[in-house]
Amino acid sequence: MNSGSPSGNATSCDITWLRSVLKDNAVIMTDAQAGLVAAYVDLLREWNSRINLVSRKTIDTVYRDHILHCLVPQAIGALRGARRIVDAGTGGGLPGIPLAIMFPEKQFTLVDSVMKKCKAVRDMVETLRLSNVEVRCARLEELSLRSRADAVLFRAVARLDVIAEWAVPVIGDQGIIVAWKGGDLSTEIAAAEKIEGVASVRVLPLEVKGETFFADAEKVLCVIQVEKNPDA
Repeated sequence: MNSGSPSGNATSCDITWLRSVLKDNAVIMTDAQAGLVAAYVDLLREWNSRINLVSRKTIDTVYRDHILHCLVPQAIGALRGARRIVDAGTGGGLPGIPLAIMFPEKQFTLVDSVMKKCKAVRDMVETLRLSNVEVRCARLEELSLRSRADAVLFRAVARLDVIAEWAVPVIGDQGIIVAWKGGDLSTEIAAAEKIEGVASVRVLPLEVKGETFFADAEKVLCVIQVEKNPDA
């Protein structure tokens, strides 16, 4: 596990810094969870040297740009009521693996259509011995689940209306779609609200005590509430 102290320099951010920021935001990461996250970051960096899982421009700032971004308090709060969670377009296991570490009682299905990415993520999941995670190589719209999802996650994948069309069919009678986004979303929100099964769209600014990066970059979390009429 890396050691060091928190710093304003993003390249010096490490597991100690991450735990400190999370604690300041009422999110507690245990020693065991911290060990798993640090091990995951090492694996992600190793795999990223071979195949492109995350931008190489951000690999040195992975704890801030990727891990904290996945574990922002807004996401932790939105997912507390969900039991079966699908991470669509997981890429290098983000946000699914960090969230699965933080929520060992929930079941995660990590989905990607690119075989080499699935191979890398499956290797990381097996190495970390995450029993609450399965990896599926498929497109979300082609995915067959044993039981419907309570939440579907998207991180920098597509427009809100597009992901709503993909995700609504795999969600039960009620659930949420959670999307990590940025920029002007007014057109996307208006289009998403017209998708059948979408009840509402909430936009939550990423306000993290002790870290202004996400607010400065205008990053937000979009939570789409899905409510279906089973008799329709």
